[in-house]
Amino acid sequence: MASLSSLSSLSLALPTISTSESDGLKIRPTTTAPPASSIWRDLPEAEFRQHVVDLEKLTNAVPVEAQTFPLPPSSADADADADAKHAELDDGTIGYQLPLAVEQRLADDIAYLVAVGEGAQSVAATTVQESRSRGEQVQGGAGIRVTVASVDAIEPNSQAFLRSVFQMLSPKGVPSAKASPQLESLLDLVVRHHQARLLNRLRSAKWTKPTYLSRTHKKPLYADFANLVHRVQFLYTKKEAAARAQLEQELLALAALLEAFENEADDDHNRLVDIVRSSYDLCTSPLVADYLQRLKGVRATTQIQACMKTLRQLEKIAACRRICLTLAGLSQSHAKLFRSVELIFLLPYEAVPLTLAYQPWAKSTHVHAEVILSVHHDLEEPNSAWRKPRCLGASKYFCYLCFLFIRHHGAYFAANTHGACYDQWTVPDLAEYPETLASRYREVLRAMDTEIQTQTQGAVWRPEPMTSRENLIGTSGGE
Repeated sequence: MASLSSLSSLSLALPTISTSESDGLKIRPTTTAPPASSIWRDLPEAEFRQHVVDLEKLTNAVPVEAQTFPLPPSSADADADADAKHAELDDGTIGYQLPLAVEQRLADDIAYLVAVGEGAQSVAATTVQESRSRGEQVQGGAGIRVTVASVDAIEPNSQAFLRSVFQMLSPKGVPSAKASPQLESLLDLVVRHHQARLLNRLRSAKWTKPTYLSRTHKKPLYADFANLVHRVQFLYTKKEAAARAQLEQELLALAALLEAFENEADDDHNRLVDIVRSSYDLCTSPLVADYLQRLKGVRATTQIQACMKTLRQLEKIAACRRICLTLAGLSQSHAKLFRSVELIFLLPYEAVPLTLAYQPWAKSTHVHAEVILSVHHDLEEPNSAWRKPRCLGASKYFCYLCFLFIRHHGAYFAANTHGACYDQWTVPDLAEYPETLASRYREVLRAMDTEIQTQTQGAVWRPEPMTSRENLIGTSGGE
């Protein structure tokens, strides 16, 4: 079991090269460009923001439904070929070793691990870059570079935690992704770091609420299982009595585990690990996958929606184990890449006063983590020792404006959006942009503005969405 002291000592002996901009200045200026070279030169920022607010008023600030998007078939085929051959290019370097879908999964998983808080401020985003060299020592021998960004600076303990994760994933560890002591140590480490987040997911009385939630009261998650079990009887026929009984047994077993944890006086870390394990087992059960499909196939009453929400919450708890399994598997199948990992933690940008917003509490702009990463990579030297990332990973689905930005930017696969719009969103307006990059950002913002105005036509009111989903039920999990 990894204690806090062992975590600290472990992080000092890592095969990682870690760079943190937050070792120096704590924040970066958001606006340094003069008006003549501003990214808002052709499209006034006030006009753009007015169009965003107009759309928010018509849609409850949710312009589109939550969506996920499959990889383009051509990209998937090309990645499969690259993964099979690891082809050497004419310049002596190698092509991408990770298929696009795997790069996206890895980036998303790392972002999930780094983000320990809740809300938009805590969203983390990451990119994964592969070394261009097959045999030469690059940056001390690192096989991949992981760059991490957030609206707020990544805390030192989270940086140390991520370094410790990659230490466990180095080829010297994890001989088996299914039952190794290293895998269990990794899960222990992840659960320990995410304890507060997990207690929040469980709606446990053991969770210390932040001040802004101090007056809210919700029943614990295990109380939701009564409805989850009750709905089963309406979705199965008499001929399916055996399957129904087995499903009810699986649901009741997890409910009992959650209730026992809640009724114990102490914060039992081992019991919390058991909850994560059992939640994963439930979410990967074929019976639960079938149950979810049946829930989706009937009218979405309040009770049915509550069942779906409970299952989605369990998926988020189970994600800790799924991610450990996925990372352990990747560290074996791509051992050379995981031999040494370079970690970069980017500085956030300063908040700028905001006068026009849909929400009365919105007083300043924020540069979202996905935009911070995009700007960082756009300013990189073109002949870097690292391949360009193809994906932006995030701990939550992309917000509406980040999704539009990524799609019109064109360098990354726009994997999803939860559909909600945050008008505090902005792009850094920097004097250091070369004119080609400033011009490109102007084009992106104009394209976004056009789409925002188009979306206003026929806009409909939508409820606030879930901003993150794991979609574990009905998949093969992480094994």
